[in-house]
Amino acid sequence: MRTVYILCGFPGSGKSTWARKMVESGGKIAVINRDSIRTMFGAGKYIYDKYLEIAVKNVSVLCLRHLLTAGYDVIIDETNLTKDKRRDLIEEANSGIECNILIIWFTESEKNLDRRMNDPRGYPREKWDEVISGMKKIFEPPEESEGVRIEKVE
Repeated sequence: MRTVYILCGFPGSGKSTWARKMVESGGKIAVINRDSIRTMFGAGKYIYDKYLEIAVKNVSVLCLRHLLTAGYDVIIDETNLTKDKRRDLIEEANSGIECNILIIWFTESEKNLDRRMNDPRGYPREKWDEVISGMKKIFEPPEESEGVRIEKVE
């Protein structure tokens, strides 16, 4: 049975590094990352445009469905900070294809977030501080009540 890994954590917490190591370990596993889709839409330059977000979502959902159908395990490499966001992903993963779903929660400390922050988009540190501050306000820790298994990575 296929597995969908829903990553959860702040920028710089190790999500993409973990995903890359999983892919490098071998097997049929693929990563979906909406930031990569945004970069693709910008011809190699990251762009965020609220009018493109429905296309970004649709591409990621289609990728998820096709990869599961093709027999791949799938890693959803995004922050996934709210229960609603994770619920939507769980529903998409459960739509017609039987699979295991696992939330991988990256709980790295603020100190490590600061040390590991590297911005490929050219945002200044002050912008990242603003973005992460906003993320902290909406963050809802994963809970067993979401109906899937949760593993913490510290």
